[in-house]
Amino acid sequence: MTTLNNNQKKIQLVKVISKNLLFRGSADELFNQIDNSDISEIIIDFRQIQTITRSFAQQYLKNKEQSKKKILDVNIAPKIKKMFELIGKTNKS
Repeated sequence: MTTLNNNQKKIQLVKVISKNLLFRGSADELFNQIDNSDISEIIIDFRQIQTITRSFAQQYLKNKEQSKKKILDVNIAPKIKKMFELIGKTNKS
């Protein structure tokens, strides 16, 4: 995590997980770190992420929704965004 100011940190997923986001457990570990942080606003940087599985995306969105932190996703590639949109539509059905 990179501290931007006292209330804000930036997490570059490619550095803390991988360029390929594959497993639910990775999303859970990420959010354990986020939720245990004393920082109120977290920026999640998807720069250089090449692959995301449905499992990771589903768990990421579930954890993000349940987190009490303000989480902002940045630098999301179109194919990653498409997966998140697909999961969002499926969850609403």
